[in-house]
Amino acid sequence: VNRAKDRRLAEQFNQLAERAFKPCRSHFAEQAAERKDNLQARRQICTQLESYLEATDWRTAQIKAAEQILRTARTEWRRFHPVDRDPSKPLEIKFEELQGALHEKITAAWSSNLSLKKAIVEEANTLSAGTLSIEEQIDTAKSLQRRWRNVGPTPRRPDQALWSQFRSACDAMNYQRASGLGHCRRLLG
Repeated sequence: VNRAKDRRLAEQFNQLAERAFKPCRSHFAEQAAERKDNLQARRQICTQLESYLEATDWRTAQIKAAEQILRTARTEWRRFHPVDRDPSKPLEIKFEELQGALHEKITAAWSSNLSLKKAIVEEANTLSAGTLSIEEQIDTAKSLQRRWRNVGPTPRRPDQALWSQFRSACDAMNYQRASGLGHCRRLLG
């Protein structure tokens, strides 16, 4: 008698539990679908990064665009969350490798551009000590400024330090020029 009663109570409990769980089941199914879609979006990000890295001629690449792609890929990656942990782990490793490879390309370009700017600073430093006339110094300084503008992007802090050195060298030349003009005026006056 107790067994039959226990069975009826168990069946009634299971029916009520199933009815109570039904809304949760659809919610969990939606979450699973979202995680699946997010994983697919992350795969697409990796595919796009991989294609970009392979298709880009890094000797002529637009580094500002590469910097933007690096940041955007990371932002998009975070946006497509949550994902199922097990299937996403190898994908996360691949994403980090691709991000690292892209960052290396950008860093190499920055390094090259910093070297170019250092060379410009060195040339500017030799201007006022050279044997050029004031007019030739001015023309050379303007040429150096144009070259500076045409150098690609560099990290902000080192760029600012180099710019300060460059401006100091140009200012020293301007001071020398102003002193020379004053000397000429005294000679003529």
